[in-house]
Amino acid sequence: MADVRPVQARAYWHASHPEGSLSTQTLQIDRVAAFPDEPVDCTSPEELLTAAAASCYLLTLRTLFEHRSLPVQRIELTTEARVEVDGGLRMDAIVHRPVIVLEEPADEARVRLLAAHAEHACMVSSALRGNVVVTVEPTVCVASGTSA
Repeated sequence: MADVRPVQARAYWHASHPEGSLSTQTLQIDRVAAFPDEPVDCTSPEELLTAAAASCYLLTLRTLFEHRSLPVQRIELTTEARVEVDGGLRMDAIVHRPVIVLEEPADEARVRLLAAHAEHACMVSSALRGNVVVTVEPTVCVASGTSA
């Protein structure tokens, strides 16, 4: 039998407030947009989905590198999503752009292969597959003698 781990989020919106709130066990967001045209300083559903995709991808990538004992010093990730506004909102693409900084030279092709594999192993990407195109555009480099 599979191990099942429940995850819960709580959301709140009231007509007297222009925005809602959202919380999980470890996250609290006090200004969640209730409608697509909410103020810019509110967190939107598309931001939350992009952040979920980014954090899942980063965690999966880090785990793959650690299990293979690759000399990764750090990973800097930028994730962008494309949202179509055509009679409603629809996210149709996510692009992960990890910059993978190695402590020493390593097999760059292997690092790039693992960067692509992390997208397929990521839980969020798996949930989106078939509805959202998720791609990975990695940059791999070796750290210089100075710390950055």
